[in-house]
Amino acid sequence: MNNSDLLTIKDLTIDFSTYDGTARVVDDLSLCVNRGEIVGLVGESGCGKTVTAKTVLGILPRPPGKIVNGQILFKDQDLLTLKEKELQVIRGKEFGFVPQDPMTFLNPVFTIATQMFDTHAFRGSLDIDLLQYLRVSRDKNRRTEAMQRALEMLQKVNIPDPDRVLQAYPVELSGGMRQRVLIAMALMEKPSFMIADEPATALDVSVGEQINEVLETRVREEGISVLYITHDLGVARRLCDRIYVMYAGDIVETAPTRKLFEEPKHPYTLGLLKSVPKIYGEISRGIEGAIPDYYNPPQGCRFHPRCPHTMAVCKQERPALAEIATGHQVACYLYSQEKRAK
Repeated sequence: MNNSDLLTIKDLTIDFSTYDGTARVVDDLSLCVNRGEIVGLVGESGCGKTVTAKTVLGILPRPPGKIVNGQILFKDQDLLTLKEKELQVIRGKEFGFVPQDPMTFLNPVFTIATQMFDTHAFRGSLDIDLLQYLRVSRDKNRRTEAMQRALEMLQKVNIPDPDRVLQAYPVELSGGMRQRVLIAMALMEKPSFMIADEPATALDVSVGEQINEVLETRVREEGISVLYITHDLGVARRLCDRIYVMYAGDIVETAPTRKLFEEPKHPYTLGLLKSVPKIYGEISRGIEGAIPDYYNPPQGCRFHPRCPHTMAVCKQERPALAEIATGHQVACYLYSQEKRAK
């Protein structure tokens, strides 16, 4: 782990056991997030992005999920070796999380003020009983401090009339407002690392753009490292410093954002870029086929059934990520052959 690395995932493999068999949803995945950078994890729906995020956060449902192999190093500490209570403390004090659907994470029976107070007062705490909760929640000094911090964060995410929003229930707010509240809650305790899991997907385009702008402004100013999960390449291009392209549980290409868009190499990356709708000129084209069956994935490169450049070796052996330029790695035999020829 380099001194600049905040989070490093090494050789992570995750299986899901169901009545239909065992599905390898994440297969030998490695990535890193450096201090102060926004890293994108992009790919089609169902490729394992959210499963990876939940594993980092320690909220992967087990069973049916099972971590077969790998390490998740956060500040040189392997999160997979920690007990639940130890992980809960780290998660509460160091991590922020912005999910896709705010209504799944905001409790509909409590006001925003109550939920933001609980986030501030009990984040990282263990085994809070009812008596402790009542004692803390009735402490006027702590409540005043928490509400001042809540108002400050709601203002920072550009929520108009934050006093009214604090007294509102989630159902009384629009989708964009609820997502801003979640960003404010995620940043309330000044985390060093955040996972944003397609935070604008459920919103219309204009509101989603505002949410991404608010999120970027806040994390850049606070110096927070972010793993930004998305299937929207346009968003990844604007927000991210580096990008990992994920296909069927594998990382197939990674590079600095500008390099990836100027010189994409992997056939899947090229297919994703061609799938982006164009305002004028060339008609966008999707990638033929579908993500493989995780219960019975193809041997070798998982992309080879959909790849226009498939060779015999692609059907037999899985290609490893190989560096073709500084910071630019590709898992494809097309470039392994080029290197051997040179």
